[in-house]
Amino acid sequence: MMTMSELLELFLMLLPVGLLPGGGLAVIAIIQELMVSSGLMEISEAVNIVAISEMTPGALAASAATFVGMRLHGVIGAVIATIAISLPSLVIISLVVKFFSKSFEHERVRAVLACLRVVVLGILASVVVTFGREALFGHGQDALSFAIILAMIAVSFLMMWKKWLNPPLCILIAGAIGALFLR
Repeated sequence: MMTMSELLELFLMLLPVGLLPGGGLAVIAIIQELMVSSGLMEISEAVNIVAISEMTPGALAASAATFVGMRLHGVIGAVIATIAISLPSLVIISLVVKFFSKSFEHERVRAVLACLRVVVLGILASVVVTFGREALFGHGQDALSFAIILAMIAVSFLMMWKKWLNPPLCILIAGAIGALFLR
């Protein structure tokens, strides 16, 4: 049975994440780290946040927060988590549109945005390392499973790089292959 303090803890944990610039996989990495470091999820479970978030429509961060909230506290947890992750963006974008829309033409603002892109790149690199370690070594795979996973990584990369498949479709195909061959 969830308590009001657990819901408040979830809200306060995710609210600052909604303040972060960027989104997508960078924010998902932070949500994963929060869930694992707080003991609310194991790393093997937290890795599923990306798969679920990619398969559902909408913003990745909102999907990830909704998944985490649902997993921890059911429907009310999903609602609280979604509000927590979305509220800062709603407030910030409203203020930006109202007061700062012309500021994006200034050189210093462009410089700040360029620096933020570098930070997001670092966060994404962290996601790749974390997922790679868990996918390759986290489940005690045998040599065949390891080879299948490496092949899926290579083929997925090629398919997306050449724009033959979009990322959600690649994820669905990889999930199907995993369900069939990596039990």
